Order: sequence, then C-alpha cells, then structure tokens
Amino acid sequence: MITPIALILAILIQIIAAVIALNLINVTKRRLPWILISLGLLLMALRRVIELLPFISGEIQNELTCFDSWLGITSSIFIIIGIILIGQIFYSLNRSEKKFKILFNSSSDEIYAIDYNCRFIEVNQVVCDALGYSKEELLNMHLKNIKSAKYAELIPSIVDEIKLKEHLIFESEHKTKEGKIIPVEIKSRVIDYYREKAILSMARNITERKQTERKILNAIIETEEKEKERFAKDLHDGLGTLLSSINIYINMLKSNNLEETERENILNYTKGLIDEAIHNAKEIANDLRPDVISRFGLIPAIKAHCEIINKSGLVTINVNYDPDFAKLNEDLEVALYRVILELINNTLKHASANEVEITLEQEDKLLILNYSDNGIGFDVERTLEKKAHKGMGLSNIISRITAVNGTFKIFSSANKGTSVIIKIRIE
Repeated sequence: MITPIALILAILIQIIAAVIALNLINVTKRRLPWILISLGLLLMALRRVIELLPFISGEIQNELTCFDSWLGITSSIFIIIGIILIGQIFYSLNRSEKKFKILFNSSSDEIYAIDYNCRFIEVNQVVCDALGYSKEELLNMHLKNIKSAKYAELIPSIVDEIKLKEHLIFESEHKTKEGKIIPVEIKSRVIDYYREKAILSMARNITERKQTERKILNAIIETEEKEKERFAKDLHDGLGTLLSSINIYINMLKSNNLEETERENILNYTKGLIDEAIHNAKEIANDLRPDVISRFGLIPAIKAHCEIINKSGLVTINVNYDPDFAKLNEDLEVALYRVILELINNTLKHASANEVEITLEQEDKLLILNYSDNGIGFDVERTLEKKAHKGMGLSNIISRITAVNGTFKIFSSANKGTSVIIKIRIE
C-alpha cells in the first residue's frame, strides 16, 4: 500500500515542479530550457503513472514496459539539455553582471542606490572619492548624512516624487566628510533590486556650471547698471542741460527791462532749445527701444542699417533670411537687433574684414542666427579668460542672449575669421 501512495505523491510533485519550471519562463528571455525541463518532469510523472498501473489493473503489458524505458531516455535528454541551457543563462547573467559592475565603477559620475528608507545599498568608487567616505561607511549611512542642511529636509518630498513619477531630474547639494558643499545635478529612477524597489541615482558635479551661471548673472547685472548709468548721463548731460538753459531764458523773459527785439531773440532761441530737447528726448527713447523696430520689424531694421554701412564701402554685409520669417515678440526683436549691431560694430572695429554674412532662420520653435566675417579672427578662449572682451562687448552680447533664454557660441582663430551661432527657443 505504501508504494502506490509514494508513486502518487511522486506524480503530484513532478507535475508541480513542471508548472514551476513553466512559470520561470518569464524570469529570462530564453524559454526553451524551462520548456524542456517542464517536458522532462511531465514525462517522469507519466513514467510514475505507468509504474502505478499494475497496482490498479493487476497487470502491465510488455509494450508499456518498453514505452516506459523510452520515456526515461527522453525525459533524461530533455532535462540534460535544459540544464545545459540554464547553465548558459547563468553564465550570461554572470557576464552581464560583471559588465554592469565595470560600467558602474568606471563612470565619471557618482552612482548610488538607496532603498525606500533612504539608506545606501550600493555606491561606486566615484561617490567614495568625491565625498571622502569609504564604501563600508556609506553603506551604513542615510542619504541625509551626505546632504547640505538646505537639502536634507527636502529628501522625503523628493523621494515621494521619484516614487510617483518613477524618474526625476533635479539639483541638490552634497556634503563631503570634511564639510565641503558640492552642487550636483541628479538623475534618479526607480529600479528592481533583488526583488525589492530601490532608487538608482546618478549625480554630476555642476560647480563649474554654477560658477558660469553666476558670471553670466553678474554680467547681466553689470550690463543693466551700465545701461542705467548711460541713460542717467544722457538725461543729465543732454536733456537736463537743455531744460536748465530753457529755464534760465524763461526767467529772463520775466524781466521788464528787455527791449522787444531782445525779447523776440530770447523767445526764438528758447524755441530752438525746446526743439533740441524734444529731439534729444526722442534719441534717448530710441536708444531704449529703437523706433524702427516698432514701426517696421526686425528684418527691415537690420537691412536698413546694413545698407547704410554697405554704402560706405568699408565692408559688404549680406543679410539672408527666410521669406516666411515670422514676426517675433518685440522685446526679442530689440534684443536681437542690438546683438547684431554689436557684432557688426566688433567686425568694423577689430576684424579688418571686408565681408559679413548674416543669416536668420526659423525651425519649428527655434530661432537661429548665424553671423560670420572673413576678418583676422582671434583666440576666443584666451580673450574670454583675460576679459579682453570688454572692449568687444561680448559680455553685453552674452547677457542679452541669456536674458531671452538663448545660447551663444563663438568660433574664431587667427586669420580664419569669426563665426557666431545664436539659438533662441521661441515660445
């Protein structure tokens, strides 16, 4: 009685094992090994059924005995092939894991993984080098231990947002073992880590970028202050002086000792001063916002300015643009107009060029300005580093383009001219 029960249990166990093997198909992309092992287990279960038959019918035919032998051979072949293929899967996984570890540890960025409790579960060597901790120290630390005070309190809300969106790019600050603060840009995403959810993050040091942003901001502020200073000077030295003179002559007109001829001369002179003051006020207003832009738009304003320069014979300026070039926001047109005038002024002053090409293009929501001359060129990097660009107005150009969320790239070298590419996203 024990033998039939054992056979029945063996049949059930082998069928369950076959089902489990089939369910493992989803674990890897390779299905064949699990199918073969499942078939092998099912054939083994069928052999147990054949062994059970004598206990049920009392006899077994020779044909079934022969069939049972072939089932044994077939099931063994299936299982052996399946095991060999599974071995290849494990070898491939092991090789992939080694490749991942090489990439993980050879990255130039800080890469680390934390669990949902914000405790470190894996870090690469770059994290250790950047923060000054050993790997063992970091794996026993909480994420807040490497954050500046400002960002430590933001950890729960940021982690909740990563869990919700499953990926996030944000800026933060890391604090080294010595207490130094490092600004970083972090890209995080939710991953499966040994059947548990975790957050994998890649942090990049953006100290240099922050310094550049600070320089640009300072350049913008400096430019604005210079504009205010120039505006104040124009008002004081030009319009202010004229108004003061007008005031003096009006007070003279109050005198009863003036002859009619003198009064008439003072009135005419005062009227002339008033006309000059009006003209001066228009010039100041035009400096703030060129009237030609308001009346005609960017392209006609540039063409008109370039035509005047072309008549001088000093340089030939070609303006190229798409006939369907759409009118832009007036503030953007003013900014571009001033930038182009500044570039032309640089060419006339410093480049010794005889030809300039200006091209304006619109691609979807991107405005592209290409400016080039065939002048003597200059060393861009050295010029920017030594701040020799002050005389060239490059800081003004960069600050104006940054103010309208654009990018500015300049290419130049000795005797090869200068090329400028400006790209601005149009809302």
